[in-house]
Amino acid sequence: MHKTLFEIKEFLGQDRTEEDKQTVITSAASSSQQVTPGALFLARRGRHVDARQFIPEAAERGCVCAALLKGADDIPTRRTCRELGLPFIVLDGVRQLGLLAAFLYGNPSEKLRLLGVTGTNGKTTVTFLIAQMLEKLGKKCWILGTLGCGPLGHLTKSANTTLEPLELQRQLALAVEDGARYAVMEVSSIGAAEGRISGCRFFGGAFTNLTRDHLDYHGSMENYAAAKFSFLNGIEPKRIVINADDGCGRDFMVRLPQAVYFACDSRQPFLADKRGIYASDIVFTPQGSQFNVNSGLGRSQVSLPLLGEFNVSNYLAALSLLHIIGLPFPELLRVSADLKPVAGRMERFAAADPHKPAIIVDYAHTPDGVEQALKAARVHLPADCRLFCILGCGGDRDAGKRPLMALKAAVWADEVIITTDNPRSEDPWSIIHEMMLGVPPVKKNIQTIQDRRTAIETAFEQASRCGRAVILIAGKGHEDYQILADRTIHFSDREEACRLLGLPAPASLYPQPAAKPEEERKEHHTQETQA
Repeated sequence: MHKTLFEIKEFLGQDRTEEDKQTVITSAASSSQQVTPGALFLARRGRHVDARQFIPEAAERGCVCAALLKGADDIPTRRTCRELGLPFIVLDGVRQLGLLAAFLYGNPSEKLRLLGVTGTNGKTTVTFLIAQMLEKLGKKCWILGTLGCGPLGHLTKSANTTLEPLELQRQLALAVEDGARYAVMEVSSIGAAEGRISGCRFFGGAFTNLTRDHLDYHGSMENYAAAKFSFLNGIEPKRIVINADDGCGRDFMVRLPQAVYFACDSRQPFLADKRGIYASDIVFTPQGSQFNVNSGLGRSQVSLPLLGEFNVSNYLAALSLLHIIGLPFPELLRVSADLKPVAGRMERFAAADPHKPAIIVDYAHTPDGVEQALKAARVHLPADCRLFCILGCGGDRDAGKRPLMALKAAVWADEVIITTDNPRSEDPWSIIHEMMLGVPPVKKNIQTIQDRRTAIETAFEQASRCGRAVILIAGKGHEDYQILADRTIHFSDREEACRLLGLPAPASLYPQPAAKPEEERKEHHTQETQA
């Protein structure tokens, strides 16, 4: 990055002076602790911390310009900048920030094929399947999403499903620098609504489904759907794939008639005159599923080592999107049998001892997600096998879904233990109580245990006495932490499953470089929530 303030103001269409040519910006940061000499510092109010208070610290560290977001309360901030002799620019909002971030980093999304995946459930799995298939075909791909950023096997943790604009464009620039030809990104509804993806040029996109989630942010399902559609509407329609099994997806197809569909059920009449790919003759096995893939190119049989019909749908989304952007269909089918499940997404752990129950770890954290995960587990089980479910709900999030999630678990599992997830600032027992409000008194298959480790151990003990049983641990998936009111602790459902089953600890998603002895004792404090 090497831009003058004059060039930045010219890009933004703002007044500039000859003096602005002397201010050279070589980096950008949204945390004052990340500021280096020559940096532009994004000083705006975040959800938890107001970064504007750190402008003096940023100036001391060598910040040469501040970026402010226009607002009724920004006059004191402008005054602070003037008193420090610090140049500043004022942006209209996050969308303009996204455009500026792309400009600063040289518009990296135009230098690779950027694919976006949106939907309530399935985004992470679809992005990982896409990346796996591309890598198996010899095409380097970066992932940006819930599990982190980077190529497969070399992810770094990310703060959000869809990153803030500065970090998003920085990661895309790193992908280009790393030689990636493709990048695939999870596009959250909040990320789309807030304009974080502004400045990204998407080569293709996929829509998986829409079920209840994030209503604490969007307020209504209509607003939630509109945020998803706003992302799709910015892509060439011929390079969009949509789940025709989903009601919202069918609505989107009417509005985007050139889009391609994918489906596990091809019986909808309106699909007759549309291009698409669908699965038929699906057979579930303990290890995955087998089915026929039907398209205009004919029919092929696929063996997929993933659990659940929804993973058939996720696979079809990945297959369809890669095909319509130009990847050979036979080659995509050829590499399908070698695909691996994503960590914490219907990930199955089983011991050699048949008397020990198998454990499935899944990220399901919505009512529909819980139902689909339990139904997926059920179709792979023998009729005499009992299904246990461990479930909690996160604090400081959509409270309306709590009773619905508990009800889904009570209906679709034989035995349920309601426990904690990430309670954050809320009282864990209050969250559990709100969940239990959704369970009818006639349902006697539920117990409550606040401590998550104890809940998992209890389920394992009870399931071990059943003869044949499987345990689904829902909600946290790949996460290796638990957020409490006063601290964040290490906790991994995947590690707990392996410990109880006597298996080696699961591989980490994030390769850890060897730390020097003196570094291992240091405590690192950051201002990650400033922006």
